[in-house]
Amino acid sequence: MNIEFTLLQHQKKLYNSPKDTAILMGGRGCGKSVIISMMIFMHILQGKRCMIFAQNFHALKFNLFAEIEKRFTENNIPVNVNYGDMIITSPINKNGICFGFSYSAVDSCRGTTEISLVCYDELCMAPQDLFAVVNPCLRLPNGQRPKIIGATSPVAGSYWNRWCVEEAKAGRIDLIRAKMRDNKFLSNESIQVIENTFTDSKLRAQELDGEIITDLDDTSIITAAEIVMAKEMMLAPENDRRVYIGIDAAGTGQDKTTIAFRKGHKLLELLEFDRITGAGVLSEIHKFMTKHNVSKQDIGAINLDMAYSEAIYEALISEFEQTKSVSFASKSPDAKYVNMRAYGYFQLAKCIREGLSIDNYEVIEELTNTHWKLDNFDRILLQPKEEIKFVIRRSPDKTDAIMLTCIDTEEELETLQFSVSTERCHELTNILFR
Repeated sequence: MNIEFTLLQHQKKLYNSPKDTAILMGGRGCGKSVIISMMIFMHILQGKRCMIFAQNFHALKFNLFAEIEKRFTENNIPVNVNYGDMIITSPINKNGICFGFSYSAVDSCRGTTEISLVCYDELCMAPQDLFAVVNPCLRLPNGQRPKIIGATSPVAGSYWNRWCVEEAKAGRIDLIRAKMRDNKFLSNESIQVIENTFTDSKLRAQELDGEIITDLDDTSIITAAEIVMAKEMMLAPENDRRVYIGIDAAGTGQDKTTIAFRKGHKLLELLEFDRITGAGVLSEIHKFMTKHNVSKQDIGAINLDMAYSEAIYEALISEFEQTKSVSFASKSPDAKYVNMRAYGYFQLAKCIREGLSIDNYEVIEELTNTHWKLDNFDRILLQPKEEIKFVIRRSPDKTDAIMLTCIDTEEELETLQFSVSTERCHELTNILFR
């Protein structure tokens, strides 16, 4: 069978890399998904077993699987794509198969064996324990060595940014770099339109040129090093039994409703739902209370993001008077912050520095990619959520929920108190009880 295809220079380097592990780190539109699909296509035809990972099942189905299927149709070769089990085969060679998995459910690959090729799309979005879970699936007979391929844009603050650079310097992997302009199949007009959408020079360098932006940015609300330090702090047991609950309700698109439960320096649970009703949220809170032996009096506060949460608020307020609806755009109790969102995030950063342990890799990524600046009145303002979503490819729902558990502390209650003169007290009493 004669297969012909045209590759760009950086795609050729990845395809022909002599290293067991090769990573293509490039800007958007440089052809990363195409070369991955080509390598999977060739392995299936050769009767080999492959695995491919994507950020989520939406990207896996509509991007990668669609690209792989296109390689077959371009060459008039029959293909079977099972979108239920996320498997691709071809009757040309029945031994060849590609399994598809998501970073959000990496453990589902356990039990898969004799994989000769594994491809990681957008590796910088993957969890840090990725290789520990996947590598046991790469066992091959007779001393054969599997091929590990990654294709990714750099993501500020990602563990994999540093890993790729350090491994390449040590000579253990082949790190291939590319820019969007290296894709000669894109017209200059298309490239210019895309470039004009970027107003931030750092985002432009990262997204178009594939540059690695350091995570040690002075404008991050907290650094990765501070998060690690908080996890290593030896803290005395806390006497406060109160539990704080934060709920970030889903809006439109791919947002998810997230519920965070915090007690002191511990994040007890972090739940995420594609769709859930107000009654469903109430049921989840009851389940949590039973599981952790928490009474209604132990609930310090239930804070909800006001946007999209009206139904949830109505379901909770009748049973939990501690329920509060918080507008992120509302005035901050501390005048040095522009709004409640900025105030809440810095409260969360304070909690982490005081010992709140964060183990969730997505939350760490969201935190280290959240930056601040000063407005014209020297007040602290967070970068728009849309910019954060653009970098990490999702909404920071988990961090928003955890943040909501940190804005109803004793310190905040003190800042909201104000003094009233004796005369004003008498005046108010006469009005209220006349």
